[in-house]
Amino acid sequence: MMNINDQDSDDEEENQQSQKEEVASTNIWIKHISLQSDLISDPTGIKVRPMSGLSGVDYLLPGALTSFMSYVFGPVINALRKVGYTDEKNLDAAPYDWRLPPSELERRDEYFTKTMEKVETLYHNNGGTKVVLLCHSLGCLCGEYLLRFANAKDESWTEKYIHTYMVRLYCYIEQMYKY
Repeated sequence: MMNINDQDSDDEEENQQSQKEEVASTNIWIKHISLQSDLISDPTGIKVRPMSGLSGVDYLLPGALTSFMSYVFGPVINALRKVGYTDEKNLDAAPYDWRLPPSELERRDEYFTKTMEKVETLYHNNGGTKVVLLCHSLGCLCGEYLLRFANAKDESWTEKYIHTYMVRLYCYIEQMYKY
């Protein structure tokens, strides 16, 4: 027979173990998401890169019970699919490593070069139809860097390939209204 004090002790030990596991998980996450002191390199033995394509921007936590709480572009992607857009033909995404400055995105990942190629592929896949860039939050700043990068390579690039540059919740505009 177990007395109440024994049960309370077991509950307390279980609670402490749960808290230790939660702290350990948080520490592991922080270690993986952090950069070395040079602010551009992954920690030794760890390589973190963004997911590619639409799966990198749809939901933070995909799943039957979590999608509705963690959407980023998921509802927009689904709505576009319903009206006929097709993945990688005329609907795509260019997730990036938000931890890095733009110069490092290009140096390490050739991010802007590859994104330009992706835009050009979408353009050609659709018979020369210009592309709409939809950016969100800090991605809007990355989108601006993309356009500057592209125009520095070819002044006519934006005019040829981009129909609209659409921003949603641009982080710096939001900050401007707080003051």
